[in-house]
Amino acid sequence: MSEEPVRRRMVERESENGADSGLRGTPNQGLARRRESDSLVSILNEAAPAAQQAESPARQLRELRAELSRLRLEMAEREESVAAREAALNQLAGNFRVKFQTLQLRLQNAEAKLASRETELKEKAGVIEAAASREKAIGKLVVRLSAECEKLTAQLHQKSLIIARLEEKIRHPIGGSKLWKKVLRLLQQEPL
Repeated sequence: MSEEPVRRRMVERESENGADSGLRGTPNQGLARRRESDSLVSILNEAAPAAQQAESPARQLRELRAELSRLRLEMAEREESVAAREAALNQLAGNFRVKFQTLQLRLQNAEAKLASRETELKEKAGVIEAAASREKAIGKLVVRLSAECEKLTAQLHQKSLIIARLEEKIRHPIGGSKLWKKVLRLLQQEPL
């Protein structure tokens, strides 16, 4: 309760009583009213601190309610902010999951391609080794054939010289030309 409205009522009563007492009252009545007025003022003075104390918790309650409302508003704003951040983080996490899966697939494809290429490389290395082995064999064969050719060429050259001498002797028969013809025929039939 506020002190001011009570005082206003008291003043109004006194003014009414004063106006009434001048018109119809006796001095004793005015004194009784004065006492009543003083008694009300003392009650009012006693009640004023209690009213202030009663008003103080009410004011504190209003202040606490206002503070609670402000804190609720702040909390709601923070929750909105947290929800927005959480949604953004969830979206980023989803994007990263998709990118991760894409990269995993690319890695698997690259590993499969690498394994295929390694197998192909091993096959080619085997072909190269086989070709090198054949090349060595061909080289040895060429060397052997060259040696054989040289040997046969030398034999051919010797036989050609022998035949040429024999032919010359046949042109100039010494006797027994039949014998030389047989030797020539045998030499020609002999393999080179």
